[in-house]
Amino acid sequence: MTKDTLTFNISPRTFDIEPGQSAEAEIYVRNDSLFVDVYNISVKGRGADWAHVSTPSASIFPGDHVIGKLIVDIPRSYSSESGKYELTVSVNSNRSSHAPRQVSLDINVPEYQEMSAVITEVQQNRSETSCDITIYNMGNAAITCECTTMSTTNYIFCYRPPSVSVLPGGSETIEAVGSIKPGKRQLLGLRKEC
Repeated sequence: MTKDTLTFNISPRTFDIEPGQSAEAEIYVRNDSLFVDVYNISVKGRGADWAHVSTPSASIFPGDHVIGKLIVDIPRSYSSESGKYELTVSVNSNRSSHAPRQVSLDINVPEYQEMSAVITEVQQNRSETSCDITIYNMGNAAITCECTTMSTTNYIFCYRPPSVSVLPGGSETIEAVGSIKPGKRQLLGLRKEC
C-alpha cells in the first residue's frame, strides 16, 4: 500500500450564516511526498456558487504546506433559501494516483422575512370601494399574510381571499371590497387602511 502523500484539513466545518453575511474557514494543505507537487482545490454541492477558494491551486515543496481560505458569501436574496446546505471541498494532486481527498462542510441558513405590499385602486362608487393588494415576498421562506381593517376606518371591508401564502420571490393578490358603514359620509379617495 502506498503512503498517503497529502495532509488536508478545513476548520471550522460548520457555519451559521445569515443571508447578506459571509464566513471564512482555514484550508490547510501539506505535501507529504518526496516531490514538488501541484494541488488543486474545488468546491461542489448545493450552495457551491456561494463559495470562493483564495488559493485554488498551489505548487508545494516536500514537507511544506499552504494555508488558504474558503470564503462563503450568502447573498440577501429570496434565492438563498433557508435550510441546511452541504458543501464538499476536494483537493487532488497532479502527481499522485490517490483519489481526491474530500472534506464536508455544513452551512445553516436561517429564515429572514422581507415583504412589501402595493395597493391598486380598482373602482369606487357612492357606497363601495375596491382595491387589489399585491404582496411581494422578498424573504427566503414562505410567509402567510392576512388582511384586517383598522376600527377607525369608515368602511367595512371584505377580503378575498382573507389570507394568502406567498413563496420566496413570489407574489399574491388579495381583493379588498369596502362598503361605507351606516351613518358615515362618503370619503373621497381610497382609505389608507385598505
